[in-house]
Amino acid sequence: MAGRKRRAEAVKIMTYFAQNYREMWGKILGIAGLLLVSAVKFLFAPGSLRLSGFNYWETILISTAGGWMGVFLFYYLGGWALDFCGTAWRKLFNKKNKPQKIFTRRNRFIVKVKKRFGVKGIAFISPVTISIPVGCLVAERYYRHEKGTVRYFLVSVLFWSLVLSTLVHIFRFDIR
Repeated sequence: MAGRKRRAEAVKIMTYFAQNYREMWGKILGIAGLLLVSAVKFLFAPGSLRLSGFNYWETILISTAGGWMGVFLFYYLGGWALDFCGTAWRKLFNKKNKPQKIFTRRNRFIVKVKKRFGVKGIAFISPVTISIPVGCLVAERYYRHEKGTVRYFLVSVLFWSLVLSTLVHIFRFDIR
């Protein structure tokens, strides 16, 4: 009799674990997706988190963590990729007689943005306008040796996380 009772309890515990296991992994994968949204297109993260049922502080925490993850990933890994691609390109298409560089419209625009905004301006506008990956690649390309570049991006992500999360929760951003 005692053996049957133990087996029944074991089955009950295993069934409970299996049901909660699926639910737990569903939540983990959902948060991982929202972290990815925060890393790639930060502007949509607080609204997505609010619609997913997270409260104010969870929204700030998850969107900041995802944004910071994106900053580190795209700044350092993107910098490595730019260096690798540039080296491979030079090895493949190395010309003896290089033509003189032409100052194009695109080059003028890049110089204008660099001079007008600097690394602090790019870090400030990056999460909500041009996205974290593009901003980090531009900063890594042109401000690689300037101290505090990554720090500016981290502070910017935290600032925009607070601002956007507050706006989303004040205006009750809901589909209902």
